[in-house]
Amino acid sequence: MSTRTRNNILISSAGKRVSLVREFRSELKKVFPDGNVFTTEMNPAMSPAAQVSDACFRVPRVTEPGYIDALFEICKGNGVRVVVPTIDTELLVLARAKKRFSDAGIFLLVADEDFIVTCRDKRNTGAFFESRGIRVPAAIDKSDPTFPLFAKPYDGSLSKDLFVVRSREELTPEILNHPKLMFMEYIDKCIYKEYTVDMYFGRDNRIKAAVPRERIEIRAGEINKGRTRKNVIEKTLRENFSEIPGVVGCICAQFFLNEKTGDLVGIEINPRFGGGYPLSYGAGANFPQNIVREYLLGETVDFSDAWRDNTLMLRYDAEIIVSEKRRVVVFDLDDTLCKETDFLKSAFREIAESLAGTRGDVAAENLFAEMLEMRSRRENVFENLSQKYGVSVANLLARYRSHFPLGMKLPEETRAVLETLKNCGAVLGIITDGRSLTQRNKIRALGLSEFFEDANIVVSEEFGSEKPSPENYEFFMKKYPDAEFCYVGDNPKKDFIAPNALGWETVCLLDDGGNVHPQDFSAVPAAALPRRKIKKIIEHL
Repeated sequence: MSTRTRNNILISSAGKRVSLVREFRSELKKVFPDGNVFTTEMNPAMSPAAQVSDACFRVPRVTEPGYIDALFEICKGNGVRVVVPTIDTELLVLARAKKRFSDAGIFLLVADEDFIVTCRDKRNTGAFFESRGIRVPAAIDKSDPTFPLFAKPYDGSLSKDLFVVRSREELTPEILNHPKLMFMEYIDKCIYKEYTVDMYFGRDNRIKAAVPRERIEIRAGEINKGRTRKNVIEKTLRENFSEIPGVVGCICAQFFLNEKTGDLVGIEINPRFGGGYPLSYGAGANFPQNIVREYLLGETVDFSDAWRDNTLMLRYDAEIIVSEKRRVVVFDLDDTLCKETDFLKSAFREIAESLAGTRGDVAAENLFAEMLEMRSRRENVFENLSQKYGVSVANLLARYRSHFPLGMKLPEETRAVLETLKNCGAVLGIITDGRSLTQRNKIRALGLSEFFEDANIVVSEEFGSEKPSPENYEFFMKKYPDAEFCYVGDNPKKDFIAPNALGWETVCLLDDGGNVHPQDFSAVPAAALPRRKIKKIIEHL
């Protein structure tokens, strides 16, 4: 996979949007044959759209604090210039990060925060429609209702918790006391036809296309059968929605239209690509092409109504068949699975006790504290001890390397990650540099044999080569052919060079301030940088 080009597009939280990914790939590669359409998912292996994209990157849940940082690093590291969101829950998060991405030359194709807030609360959406000359269903007082009425949550989606109430008997306490329900005029579908309109707004916040799609059949809140219609809706939106400050890219809005009277009723707006957009694309409303032209070529897009009327979409279930690969996740040991400073402190304490007294003696505790202070001042601790106690540096080093760290424990978060990976069927491995006795003592102290087969632990002194030698990583590739591989480490100077070159996923656990070796990403070439950075090891899942 080439990421040298900076003409790549990323579709976030792609899920089942197979058609959308294919449409973007088709339009991008017409202009940039080496351009890539990437996707992101919490679990790429279970996303159909991930399978048809050029690559899918694993990210945390969009509501987690690390989501934006993870997305930003993916975009920077893979030449992404445009990010296209697809789900409601990420819109506000992305809108608040637009400047950060824009400053890095990356366009988040999402409306500004104020418009997202308007759309997410249907009470605000109604006020917006009315400000644009489009009526909304009349509000009904639930304490003095008229029937039939319609009730829906002000922040709902996927057609959940929708109620048509035709009599007082049907107005149950569950409906009446629901804290989020709005009560309104019922729009009779025998009189009104339901439409979703795909609209494209250019970088100038002006409307460039409006494609009404009649919703003939709905399944799980999404159009299953539909037809494009050139009618009064297009003209009305071109005039009333001619410009919306802060709005870019695709938005879709839902309306009811009485074709006899011309009464148009606004229902909701989703400021993202709708699930039924493939119908508009099939009719010739080419929004992916607009995005390529505006954001990658710097062109201006004009309003176009050159899409085909009466284009019918009959949606059906299709399958993405994946020959699932075995997943092999290999970890570094020091400052990844465990803190190297924990081993250091354990060794320092044992040496202090051997030189100044037994465990718990004040003299031993004072010497231990003094050793830590020497280290913080970047002094040669063992040289100082050698001069003070007449013990050779070689002897002290030998004690350090051979001691068994009794108090060293596997962090609970790390244990949870390893348990989850193992339960999901992943093969777990370790590649670590160092002396065999030292590293094996750490592994025993941490109880890692519970998760790692001994045959899948590569210690440099035993193996005969150190990182960044590719041989250490090729060991796993030869053992598990046709698998997909990931390396999780912490040291950009040597951890990621070989696995990057071999096509592995690479993940860097960021220093929390306690690592032995400093992390300086600016001091290494691009080929040594990890594909992804995480603050906590649990973000790898």
